[in-house]
Amino acid sequence: MMEFDIFTIQLMITLTHVVLCVVIYNFSRKNSDIEGLKWCIYASLLLSVEGFVSMFPEIRTAVPINYVLNFIGVLAYVLLMNGIWQFCHVKIQEIYIWAILLSYILFEIMDALLSFNINIRLNVTAAFISLVLLSCMYALNHLNKKSYFLEKLFLQILITAHILVYLSWFIEIEGVIQDNLQYRILSFAAIYVIDAMIIIDLLFLIMARRRYQLFFENNRYKKAQEGISDALSKANMANKSKSIFLTNLSHELRTPLNSILGFSEVLLSDIAGKLSDKQSEFVKSINDSGKSLHKLITGLLNLSNIEAGIVDIDLVDEKPDEIMGWLFPKIKEEMKEKQRRFSIDKLDSDFELREKDVIKVDIKAFNQIMKSLLDNAIKYSQTNSRIRLIHGKTDHDKYRFSIIDEGIGIDKRHFHNVFKPLNRAGFEYQGVDGAGTGLPITKGLTELMDGTIGFKSESYVGSEFWVEFPLY
Repeated sequence: MMEFDIFTIQLMITLTHVVLCVVIYNFSRKNSDIEGLKWCIYASLLLSVEGFVSMFPEIRTAVPINYVLNFIGVLAYVLLMNGIWQFCHVKIQEIYIWAILLSYILFEIMDALLSFNINIRLNVTAAFISLVLLSCMYALNHLNKKSYFLEKLFLQILITAHILVYLSWFIEIEGVIQDNLQYRILSFAAIYVIDAMIIIDLLFLIMARRRYQLFFENNRYKKAQEGISDALSKANMANKSKSIFLTNLSHELRTPLNSILGFSEVLLSDIAGKLSDKQSEFVKSINDSGKSLHKLITGLLNLSNIEAGIVDIDLVDEKPDEIMGWLFPKIKEEMKEKQRRFSIDKLDSDFELREKDVIKVDIKAFNQIMKSLLDNAIKYSQTNSRIRLIHGKTDHDKYRFSIIDEGIGIDKRHFHNVFKPLNRAGFEYQGVDGAGTGLPITKGLTELMDGTIGFKSESYVGSEFWVEFPLY
């Protein structure tokens, strides 16, 4: 009955070690940054091999196999020690590991030559393993995290119990240990159980460290997120203050500027008396400069309103074909005046527009968007060059309006600046009027209507700018 019980315990512990190998291996694949995991796998694997063979006494006691399995047992504890030292971030000298292994090999060679009795053999093996376990206790003392104090304490208790079992082999307790062989068998069973519990608790300790790391990283992420939110809030406040400042400044500037424009136009109309040619030239220069400044201030005001979120957008349902119906005459007239060849084409697409399809736009804002894109196409193209408006349904339930010109195009180096406020994307010194507010305003208005804007361009070939709006 005793043999059956020990056999059953060895079988269960061996299977436990195999399961632990699989569990720790899978855990290590997802947590490769935790030190010492692989050594725990190797230790558990060796202990499962040693435990499995020990279930068959006739094989276990064979001389060559006995020496090999004894060495495997010591090696398993050395690997476990190495894993615990690495896990506790305690540096271990490799020479210490090799000294233990080589010393035990030397003992086994002496045993083979001198044939020590079984008690000496077991006691020396127990001494080697106890030395290894004591070094594990030393490493665990360097593990001071309170978050996994219980796991560490339980592991220390198990190691202490393991050492005490070995220590009992050296002590003769009269009247307590009546049958030395029976006690040895029971103590071996206890050691097998404690070994498995050590590996299990070590796994819990490793998981506790991962839990602590995740908790720490989560707190750090929350603090970083709070810092980002705070910085974003301050940036939004600063941006809104800037927009309000620009709005007030624009209003203050436009009042005297309107007077300058008004009086210059009165002088040019000869209502106050006829001007000489030289005077007319000067007044016209004043009027043109005033108009350019007025356009710049209006652009800045519109841009600041968009950034401050104080633009009123009144979305209405419009069918794309109806939009083209009232948009085309306006564009055609302007293109004729600016001496550009103009055409309207349908987008090359396999998706047909349904009768019920509409887009939601603010008519005034949509007109401003199309005017801005067309003005740019005219501004950066030559007389008699071709400008095309292509429209149609795209493959993702949106309707696109695209303006294509044959102008000077945009250099790839300036693509990232195209929609930045007050940035001319490389055209600052090209002799073309502009302040860098048109496209940022166009982008802002498009996004306020849940639309998107994009472009593609090639230097000296031309540009294509488009806006897309969802179909409903």
